[in-house]
Amino acid sequence: MVWRGIHESPGFAVLAEALERHVGQAAATIMRAPFGLSNADELAALVRAAGFQNIAIQQRSGTVRFPSIERFVLSYVAGSPLAGPVSQANDAAREALITDLSNALGKYTSNTELVFPIAAQMLSAKV
Repeated sequence: MVWRGIHESPGFAVLAEALERHVGQAAATIMRAPFGLSNADELAALVRAAGFQNIAIQQRSGTVRFPSIERFVLSYVAGSPLAGPVSQANDAAREALITDLSNALGKYTSNTELVFPIAAQMLSAKV
């Protein structure tokens, strides 16, 4: 399974944009990396080049849930390669990051949680 385009996951798209503004291009690149195999044709070509056949790709959609925007930022950053760059940013940059996400993701929040869509491609193949 690989993620489809980051634009199909608004929480991560907004996080990447805010990271670029407040932490730097390297952090934004790290955030966008998991979405790098979003093109189904390119993915199939890579798998075929590795010697697999009977390749099937199914598109899936789901949701990402966190208790709050702040918990989303803190949890996702702490459990990823973003931990280093974000920890090196100053307090004002980290606060601005959460403020930007709060402003941009308001329509995905309720009194109890943050919920936004995410899309993936499920690949199967045979050797």
